Amino acid sequence: MNRDTTNPRQSLLERYQRHYNPPLAIMLRAGRCPLEETAQGHYIVDERGHRYLDFSAGYGVFGLGHLDPDVQRAAQRQLAALAAVPPATRTEARDRLRDLLARLAPGDLDRVVLTGSGSESTEVAQRIAGLARPDRTATVAVTTGYHGKTLGAMAVLGQRHLTDPFLDADASTRFVPFGDLAAIDAAIDADVAAVYLEPVVGGGYVTVPPPGYLAAVARLCAERGALLVVDEVQTGFGRTGTMFGVDHDAVVPDILLVSKAMSGGHVPMSAVLVRARVYAEACGNAGGALPFDTEMGTSPLACAAATAAIEKIVREDLPGNAARLGPYLLTRLRAVAGKYPKLVREVDGRGLMVGVKVANPLVEQAIWLQMIRHGVMTGISMNTVARNPALRIFPPLTVGVDEIDVTVEALDASLTELSRYPAICYRALNHLMRVQYHLPQWFLTYGADVLTSRRTVLRARPPAPRSPVAYVTD
Repeated sequence: MNRDTTNPRQSLLERYQRHYNPPLAIMLRAGRCPLEETAQGHYIVDERGHRYLDFSAGYGVFGLGHLDPDVQRAAQRQLAALAAVPPATRTEARDRLRDLLARLAPGDLDRVVLTGSGSESTEVAQRIAGLARPDRTATVAVTTGYHGKTLGAMAVLGQRHLTDPFLDADASTRFVPFGDLAAIDAAIDADVAAVYLEPVVGGGYVTVPPPGYLAAVARLCAERGALLVVDEVQTGFGRTGTMFGVDHDAVVPDILLVSKAMSGGHVPMSAVLVRARVYAEACGNAGGALPFDTEMGTSPLACAAATAAIEKIVREDLPGNAARLGPYLLTRLRAVAGKYPKLVREVDGRGLMVGVKVANPLVEQAIWLQMIRHGVMTGISMNTVARNPALRIFPPLTVGVDEIDVTVEALDASLTELSRYPAICYRALNHLMRVQYHLPQWFLTYGADVLTSRRTVLRARPPAPRSPVAYVTD
């Protein structure tokens, strides 16, 4: 079928809607969101040449910003020599990465399984736990936790709106509230093989646990023979102000999962770090070997990029930068949020991992669209079931004070615009969020225009629908 390709924006949204995510394509069209065309450092540039400060960093993927030159050079050198080989083949790039991860990991987490994604790493952890604790059939996870979207990972994913269409409630997984030590204490018994936690809950919630929570859970696991699996896909490599999130509590889990910032966003990459004793137990029950490595997860290209990215994080002390600037970011965001209690409920976070918890999902989308209009991109949860979803502020780890100030000022301006409407409007219209993708396109576009100050709500009736390619920045 021949299509008009003279308008790249319309063509892209049509393909996006046809092949990937129809609801999100509708939202992007209604919000007149920019088409990301290029990116460099801390900025994204759209099809019209407008720059946006990126304070989502791909939900933590672009810890070094976009297209870091050192990572690019390392990947290009490796690509020119050897890009991919079977997992069983020894390569220098693979061995260097494994050695680096083992050196940096807490305690004796010195057995490294390389994979291609965080979801895949979750499933590797599940298999290792099953092999190391073959007589135990239960697991424990938290209700707001996120560990990936593959069917195996969904068994420990507590967000029912993501699992219900695909997976019945897993009777073997006991879900408890994050941070509730009494609940997790009651859940861990002799049947539990593993407990799955994030040091800071990411996803659409961004929740920091009470002091000492992770250490207390580690003690419970050790006392009762359960394995502690800590998912650091979002928190790893400096995001919270230490190299790993568990470092805040001086905890050494049995299994640690890392990904996202691991390769600087250049290639998909993840890893599972396992304590030597647990690895040996799993190997013993698997006939001597754990054949979990994957072709692309262990490719020399991916390994070279990951090694360069991690070495730069260490060399430039980016965990230290997150520790220094995190309190400043949190303090400034809380000061702004305090001026708009009808729109923002709370600001929580650690280091450069911050969530602005808002009144409801409609308010979250409204702030996200307003921030884009003010030249700043943040992370949206797309969580229409959370009572107070968290707009994610995850800047690159190389961020500076001036860029934090720009983002906070953009948030202040956005909330000022949105506070023109009474809170009851957001409460009433929030009921449409669950059916928004079944509403007429003109209605969604009109609503997005009102929320982004392009139109006044006092018009007698909406104008004729515009072409979805229209995009204005003023």
